[in-house]
Amino acid sequence: MSEAVKQMAEEISKIERKADQSCSIHASLRDKYSNRAKFLDYLLMAATTYLLGLTLVEPTIGLPLSLGFDRVLFITIMSLIAFFLSVVQFKNDWKTIAEAHHQSFKEYANVKAECRTFTSGSKVASDVDYQRIRDSYNVVADIGTNIPEKEFLNGKRRHKKKVFISKYLDEHPGAWIWLVKLKLFIRDNFNINYLD
Repeated sequence: MSEAVKQMAEEISKIERKADQSCSIHASLRDKYSNRAKFLDYLLMAATTYLLGLTLVEPTIGLPLSLGFDRVLFITIMSLIAFFLSVVQFKNDWKTIAEAHHQSFKEYANVKAECRTFTSGSKVASDVDYQRIRDSYNVVADIGTNIPEKEFLNGKRRHKKKVFISKYLDEHPGAWIWLVKLKLFIRDNFNINYLD
């Protein structure tokens, strides 16, 4: 194998590792913002349903839904809460952010899959293949979204931990994942290794 081909294979391997890490971080951010959006949706739905009950159900059937408070005051407070939640939903737009991270995740997954074709040894990369992979990797940020600076290090830590635990489970399939995480925490923070 020539030196240029070997160097190209190393570069593709680096791109694969970076794409894999980016997949993990974007998937985590997608789930985080998606869960926030769902929670806010359900909270808003609960507030408006309760408000509807206060205005329509309570006067009709006489069921006291205002919990002993003045009914008009309680309706006003619930209306303000519902309005506030809708403003939070509009301003944060967590669904759009989650979708942008999902798009980046899919694109990085495509780059990773293409790299794996060459790093698995089933195919030897040419200069054209290498350039295409590099271009695909570099254009992903334009298609989806970037990883915020404040999220990068925690995302990288979670990814590295996931990869370590995955490899550890290959050798120790019966290990409890939470116990492996605890041993890893002890090893990395107190320099006591229980993982052997």
